[in-house]
Amino acid sequence: MLMNMKDILAVAKENKFALPAFNISDYSMFLGIMEVCEETNSPVIIEIHPDELSFIGSEMVTAIKEKAYKSPVPVCIHLDHCSDFGKIMWAIQSGFTSVMFDGAELPFEENIAGTKKVIEAAHPVNVSVEAELGTIGTTNPDEMEDPAEIQKVLSENNVDFQRLCEPYPFPGGRFAHTCLDTDTNTLYVYGRLMHELSMESRQRTVLHI
Repeated sequence: MLMNMKDILAVAKENKFALPAFNISDYSMFLGIMEVCEETNSPVIIEIHPDELSFIGSEMVTAIKEKAYKSPVPVCIHLDHCSDFGKIMWAIQSGFTSVMFDGAELPFEENIAGTKKVIEAAHPVNVSVEAELGTIGTTNPDEMEDPAEIQKVLSENNVDFQRLCEPYPFPGGRFAHTCLDTDTNTLYVYGRLMHELSMESRQRTVLHI
């Protein structure tokens, strides 16, 4: 069954389990992931980057959507790290249930405006939106996300979730962790940035490490 990211993360939160997200670049990879997820009754997020989208073509997107729709497990089809509004609109019209507007390289206010534009197009058709700030893998404190800016993006745009990054190296190695808003105003994640955010935000967050 197809679900958007916001709804599928809510299921993970309610039942207290981790939710995997896989970037795919061909149909055999997608089928292998779906086979295991259906065998284990595991919801899954299928992510497709714009570069991968150019490689696989629209016909494969249609096949992925049909397979996901008929699957007995919840499936989210997510457009990953896209800054092109036209491609985002194409993805929404083609059946993606979630999209990311990657405005990290834009000035902060332009990032907010771009995210808002995507939300205005996506939310009326039940497509969730992920926002983007910061740089993956940086160790430069000047390039790390400012919790105050993150909170502004979340609160002003009604964004469904926010992509965040902690610097490498990180104790215990690299990992990705998804955390959700809670009634106790706590984000269940690790790291200096996440600790600061736990004091300021109740929003859904996706942490890339």
